[in-house]
Amino acid sequence: MAGGVLLSLWNKEFNFLIFKPSYFYHSVQSGIAPYILKSFISILGIIAIHFWLSFRLKNLFLNIGIGLAGVVIAVSMYIGHWESISYMPYAYPVLMCNFTPDAHSFLSDFHINSLICFFVISLLSYIDFSKRFKG
Repeated sequence: MAGGVLLSLWNKEFNFLIFKPSYFYHSVQSGIAPYILKSFISILGIIAIHFWLSFRLKNLFLNIGIGLAGVVIAVSMYIGHWESISYMPYAYPVLMCNFTPDAHSFLSDFHINSLICFFVISLLSYIDFSKRFKG
Protein backbone atom coordinates (compact mmCIF):
# COMPACT_ATOMS: atom_id res chain seq x y z
CA MET A 1 0.00 0.00 0.00
CA ALA A 2 2.86 2.36 0.79
CA GLY A 3 4.32 1.66 -2.65
CA GLY A 4 1.07 2.72 -4.29
CA VAL A 5 0.99 5.95 -2.27
CA LEU A 6 4.59 6.75 -3.23
CA LEU A 7 3.90 6.04 -6.89
CA SER A 8 0.82 8.25 -6.81
CA LEU A 9 2.76 11.09 -5.22
CA TRP A 10 5.44 10.68 -7.87
CA ASN A 11 3.05 10.50 -10.83
CA LYS A 12 -0.57 11.66 -10.40
CA GLU A 13 -1.71 9.88 -13.58
CA PHE A 14 -1.54 6.49 -11.82
CA ASN A 15 -4.57 7.45 -9.65
CA PHE A 16 -3.54 5.20 -6.78
CA LEU A 17 -4.92 7.62 -4.18
CA ILE A 18 -8.39 7.58 -5.73
CA PHE A 19 -9.03 3.85 -5.32
CA LYS A 20 -8.30 1.73 -2.28
CA PRO A 21 -7.54 -2.00 -2.54
CA SER A 22 -10.24 -4.51 -1.73
CA TYR A 23 -8.82 -6.56 1.08
CA PHE A 24 -12.02 -8.60 1.17
CA TYR A 25 -14.00 -8.52 -2.09
CA HIS A 26 -17.47 -9.80 -1.38
CA SER A 27 -16.80 -12.23 1.42
CA VAL A 28 -14.07 -13.56 3.63
CA GLN A 29 -13.40 -16.25 1.02
CA SER A 30 -11.89 -14.00 -1.64
CA GLY A 31 -9.60 -11.00 -1.48
CA ILE A 32 -6.01 -10.07 -0.82
CA ALA A 33 -5.88 -10.88 2.91
CA PRO A 34 -7.36 -14.41 2.67
CA TYR A 35 -5.07 -15.19 -0.27
CA ILE A 36 -2.01 -14.16 1.75
CA LEU A 37 -3.20 -16.26 4.70
CA LYS A 38 -3.80 -19.28 2.46
CA SER A 39 -0.37 -18.82 0.85
CA PHE A 40 1.23 -18.86 4.30
CA ILE A 41 -0.71 -21.98 5.26
CA SER A 42 0.49 -23.67 2.07
CA ILE A 43 4.17 -23.26 3.06
CA LEU A 44 3.79 -24.46 6.66
CA GLY A 45 4.57 -28.07 5.71
CA ILE A 46 7.85 -27.04 4.08
CA ILE A 47 8.74 -24.90 7.10
CA ALA A 48 8.26 -27.88 9.40
CA ILE A 49 10.36 -30.16 7.20
CA HIS A 50 13.27 -27.74 7.03
CA PHE A 51 13.01 -26.91 10.72
CA TRP A 52 13.47 -30.60 11.48
CA LEU A 53 16.26 -30.92 8.90
CA SER A 54 18.10 -28.01 10.52
CA PHE A 55 18.44 -30.09 13.70
CA ARG A 56 19.48 -33.26 11.92
CA LEU A 57 21.81 -31.95 9.22
CA LYS A 58 24.75 -29.74 10.07
CA ASN A 59 25.46 -28.94 6.42
CA LEU A 60 23.44 -25.98 5.16
CA PHE A 61 24.01 -26.79 1.49
CA LEU A 62 22.55 -30.27 1.91
CA ASN A 63 19.42 -28.73 3.44
CA ILE A 64 19.15 -26.26 0.55
CA GLY A 65 19.71 -29.09 -1.96
CA ILE A 66 16.88 -31.12 -0.44
CA GLY A 67 14.59 -28.09 -0.71
CA LEU A 68 15.51 -27.42 -4.33
CA ALA A 69 15.08 -31.08 -5.24
CA GLY A 70 11.65 -31.04 -3.60
CA VAL A 71 10.60 -27.97 -5.57
CA VAL A 72 11.83 -29.45 -8.87
CA ILE A 73 9.98 -32.71 -8.21
CA ALA A 74 6.82 -30.79 -7.22
CA VAL A 75 6.85 -28.69 -10.38
CA SER A 76 7.39 -31.77 -12.53
CA MET A 77 4.50 -33.49 -10.76
CA TYR A 78 2.32 -30.44 -11.38
CA ILE A 79 3.19 -30.32 -15.05
CA GLY A 80 2.44 -34.04 -15.34
CA HIS A 81 -1.00 -33.58 -13.71
CA TRP A 82 -0.50 -36.31 -11.10
CA GLU A 83 -3.47 -37.07 -8.91
CA SER A 84 -1.36 -37.58 -5.79
CA ILE A 85 0.25 -34.13 -5.90
CA SER A 86 -1.84 -32.98 -2.92
CA TYR A 87 0.19 -35.28 -0.65
CA MET A 88 3.60 -33.72 -1.36
CA PRO A 89 4.37 -30.71 0.86
CA TYR A 90 6.64 -29.04 -1.70
CA ALA A 91 3.74 -28.94 -4.18
CA TYR A 92 1.41 -26.88 -1.98
CA PRO A 93 2.83 -23.47 -3.01
CA VAL A 94 2.73 -24.61 -6.64
CA LEU A 95 -0.93 -25.55 -6.23
CA MET A 96 -1.56 -22.15 -4.68
CA CYS A 97 -0.58 -20.46 -7.97
CA ASN A 98 -3.78 -21.61 -9.73
CA PHE A 99 -5.98 -21.60 -6.64
CA THR A 100 -9.59 -20.52 -6.95
CA PRO A 101 -11.52 -20.04 -3.70
CA ASP A 102 -14.37 -22.37 -2.92
CA ALA A 103 -17.63 -20.83 -1.76
CA HIS A 104 -18.35 -23.66 0.69
CA SER A 105 -15.05 -24.04 2.54
CA PHE A 106 -12.28 -21.64 3.48
CA LEU A 107 -9.43 -24.15 3.12
CA SER A 108 -8.83 -26.57 0.27
CA ASP A 109 -7.61 -30.15 0.63
CA PHE A 110 -3.97 -29.26 0.17
CA HIS A 111 -4.25 -26.53 2.83
CA ILE A 112 -5.55 -29.07 5.31
CA ASN A 113 -2.79 -31.50 4.29
CA SER A 114 -0.23 -28.74 4.85
CA LEU A 115 -1.57 -28.06 8.34
CA ILE A 116 -1.56 -31.77 9.19
CA CYS A 117 1.98 -32.11 7.84
CA PHE A 118 3.08 -29.07 9.84
CA PHE A 119 1.68 -30.33 13.14
CA VAL A 120 2.87 -33.93 12.73
CA ILE A 121 6.40 -33.05 11.62
CA SER A 122 6.69 -30.32 14.27
CA LEU A 123 5.68 -32.77 16.97
CA LEU A 124 8.08 -35.42 15.69
CA SER A 125 10.92 -32.90 15.40
CA TYR A 126 10.31 -31.76 18.98
CA ILE A 127 10.46 -35.35 20.19
CA ASP A 128 13.62 -35.95 18.16
CA PHE A 129 15.23 -32.75 19.46
CA SER A 130 14.36 -33.50 23.10
CA LYS A 131 15.96 -36.98 22.79
CA ARG A 132 19.15 -35.63 21.20
CA PHE A 133 19.56 -32.48 23.32
CA LYS A 134 21.95 -32.96 26.20
CA GLY A 135 22.13 -29.46 27.66
